[in-house]
Order: sequence, then C-alpha cells, then structure tokens
Amino acid sequence: MFGKPPPALLVVLVLLNYFLPSILSLATLSSSRSLLWGKITPLFSTASTRRTRFSTNLSGMEEGAGGDSQIFGRFQIPRKHVFYETEKSCAFVNLRPIVAGHVLVVCKREGVTRMSALEDDEYADLWSTVRKVQKVVEGENGGVAANVAVQDGREAGQSVPHVHVHILPRQKGDFEYNDQVYEELEGWGPWKGKGKERGMDVPNDEDRRDRTEEVMAEEARSYRDKFI
Repeated sequence: MFGKPPPALLVVLVLLNYFLPSILSLATLSSSRSLLWGKITPLFSTASTRRTRFSTNLSGMEEGAGGDSQIFGRFQIPRKHVFYETEKSCAFVNLRPIVAGHVLVVCKREGVTRMSALEDDEYADLWSTVRKVQKVVEGENGGVAANVAVQDGREAGQSVPHVHVHILPRQKGDFEYNDQVYEELEGWGPWKGKGKERGMDVPNDEDRRDRTEEVMAEEARSYRDKFI
C-alpha cells in the first residue's frame, strides 16, 4: 500500500534491529547500579580519608560505651567531662578533686600504663597538652602555682593503670604544710579519696559524696570555652 521503502530507511531499520537490544540492556544496568550504590565518591578523597582517620581514633574510646566516653583504665569518662583533646591526649575533670581545678591529662591509647611505653609523638603530645591545660585551670581557679604530678606505676602510687598526669592549681596557704599535697595524691583514686578542696571542711572518706555529673559537666564546659 505504501510502496517500497527507500534503501536508506532500510539501512536504519536494520541497524536499529541489531543494536536496540544492547542499548536497552546497558540503560537498565546503569539504572540498577544507581539504585544499588547511589552517588559514588572517590575512595581516597581528602574528606574520605579524614573521616576514616577520625573513626579509627574514636574506636578505642567508644568500646563498650556507645561512643560517648573516654577509656581511663577500667573506667569510662563521659565525653561531657572531657574539656580538651588532641589526636593522642585528652583532659577531663575529676570526680574527687584534691583541690579546686584538680584535673587529669591522659594518653588516649588504651593499655598504656607506663610513661616509657609511650611512643615519641604520644609523649610530646601529652606534655604539650599538660602545658596548655595547666594555664587554663590555674587561671580559672585563681592558682598562683601548680603541682604537676605523675605516679608512674603501681609502686609509685598509680591508682589507675593508665598513663595520666595530675594538675593541681595551688594557692598560698591551701595546705597546712606543702608536702601534704603529695600525701593527698598518694590516697587519691576515682573510687575514694582524702582530698581537700580549698575553703571547705572535708569529711571522712566514708562520709564523702562524689560530685554530680552535672557539676562536673559544668566545670568542663567552663574550661572548654577557654580553648575555643
């Protein structure tokens, strides 16, 4: 009825008949890949690498704590009590401070109990953090001096088997005699203490109450603001 189609049209029809199934197949595969993987980002982009490193750094701190604590020996320190941190160290407020502003700086790596076991970069970072934290807690608590103390091993009085540094801001006359602070440190522990907070009558150990999480979080917040 329509007559014989021109040769050029016949060529187009033959090519479509040959290639159309392959074209449709490729289009379907491409659509399926988009549904399965979504937008594909470069595996080694700067942002991707940074996220991976951050997650690795946090993995040890989150163990058994739902991602919201810092491991300190067998204790879990709530993140809201941590007020300063670097890649390798962090500082947090104290459950039972000996003096106002008594804080701890620790190595983030788990299982390190002695200073000699720290890597060189961990050691340097720890003391750099101590210097920065000391300046802030002294300023916030009216300190005119400070005790910076390490009890390196059980026989040296280390109560928690995890490398840590005590920073205690000091004022004139805060103890009856200066060496008393070392006696207090000897008896310090997260679960008990003989501490004396300036201007306060300290009850016996059995009568003492731990500070509330809210009080500690507020103290940490006041220090944290100084590092911003």
